[in-house]
Amino acid sequence: MGRIRPDDAHMKIEHWAPQEKRPDLQLDYRNMLGACRGGMGAPQDQQHCDAYKGSTEIKLDPTDTASGWEQSIQYSRADGKISSTNPDRDRELGDGALNLNLQLLKDARLAKWQGVKEAISRKHPGAWPDSVIQRYIDLYEGRDESGRYRDYCAVVVYFLRKRLTGSAAASP
Repeated sequence: MGRIRPDDAHMKIEHWAPQEKRPDLQLDYRNMLGACRGGMGAPQDQQHCDAYKGSTEIKLDPTDTASGWEQSIQYSRADGKISSTNPDRDRELGDGALNLNLQLLKDARLAKWQGVKEAISRKHPGAWPDSVIQRYIDLYEGRDESGRYRDYCAVVVYFLRKRLTGSAAASP
């Protein structure tokens, strides 16, 4: 969920169905997705996303918002781990196909959440009003002035929603 700059140094084209297994789809735009370089060139255990995936076919389509797959995603406040309530997606996210629980990615998720928490706490020491939490949810679900999503926005929204749900559950 880090920002991907659209240049050769920061982005590559990923194929859902690997080119080696589906050469008939290698030029089909519906089979292509812009992806980060994922630690390309590093040892494999330090790679993620497409660099780690290699020729493994993935099922998780981040562009498919209609399926509701995002509701199955969870993040750990303890260590920044990403997981899914769906066992197949959970395997893909973890060390199965995408290796998204590398320490550097977990640290980046936690750092983003920590920064947002500190910003809100500076402005609203003590309990956070639900209206403030909702305003931050709206901010991180939306796009910035350049039309881009904020990096690690889903992590921030996930934890804010948990906080909002927690405060609503505590209300009479």
